[in-house]
Amino acid sequence: SNDDDFTMQLKEQVGVIIKKLDDNIRFHDFRIVAGPTHTNIIFDVVVPFQYNRTDEEVIGYLQAEIYRLNNSYFAVIEVDKAYQ
Repeated sequence: SNDDDFTMQLKEQVGVIIKKLDDNIRFHDFRIVAGPTHTNIIFDVVVPFQYNRTDEEVIGYLQAEIYRLNNSYFAVIEVDKAYQ
């Protein structure tokens, strides 16, 4: 469906943004919740253990870059730590 295509396309774009921040960051549980005024883009990122940026920095960067794609996009991000 068109929705699936949109989700896949957006997931790829988010993947590119995350790679630009750091190649070692993975993301999962990607989903989109479209509302009347904005679209929530929800996902979890897994950052390396002892990562050199705070969770807030990671989230802030990704939110800003996703907002730049489209100013109706709002990223809701959980940060997981990889403990190995």
